[in-house]
Amino acid sequence: MATLNPTYDTLQSSYVFRQVNQKALEFTRTNPDKPILKMGVGNTTLPLTTIVVDALHKAVDKLSVAATYSGYGDELGEAPLRSKLAEYYQKTYNVTLTPEEFILSDGAKSDTANIPSIFTNNATVAVQNPVYPVYVESNIALGNQIQYMPCTSENNFVPSKPEASVEIMYLCSPNNPTGTVATREQLQELVDYANQNSTVIVFDAAYSAFIRD
Repeated sequence: MATLNPTYDTLQSSYVFRQVNQKALEFTRTNPDKPILKMGVGNTTLPLTTIVVDALHKAVDKLSVAATYSGYGDELGEAPLRSKLAEYYQKTYNVTLTPEEFILSDGAKSDTANIPSIFTNNATVAVQNPVYPVYVESNIALGNQIQYMPCTSENNFVPSKPEASVEIMYLCSPNNPTGTVATREQLQELVDYANQNSTVIVFDAAYSAFIRD
């Protein structure tokens, strides 16, 4: 007999964008005559660039003609793009990767949530606090224990190494939501801790393109 995963009962409503939208909706219901200035919480603000739109149109046009129809895409994502990513990492970071080491997916959020499912449950997972909610909720759903690493003005919003041993540690730099960028020395301390404790680091670098120095 199949039973429900009991860890879902422990999930909290921690996704701030949803909370803001709910409060705005409640305010509108009780104050229908008062306007709300929405600042695009959790959403994009600019349209797609012309080069992206043109590429999308060309790809759709190819799928609409039998002679150029290609069916499903490559299992790991389009091969030419994965090759370009490998070149980018080599030129930008001096990191050698093969195209087969890249997976093009539907987004970082689902990937970040799926990664802990690779490991056994009941793990202790360290996350920065404040934290991107998907790190916490996906691990709680798997039955993992959360250990918070405070990011406050006292430590310049960069976490110190966990006080106790953890199996998995999530790091995000530039950080969401604080915007703080960890230095190489600060990251080295956390990497040294991970090596000493056999800790897996899940590093979210979604905003790395904004680093300029």
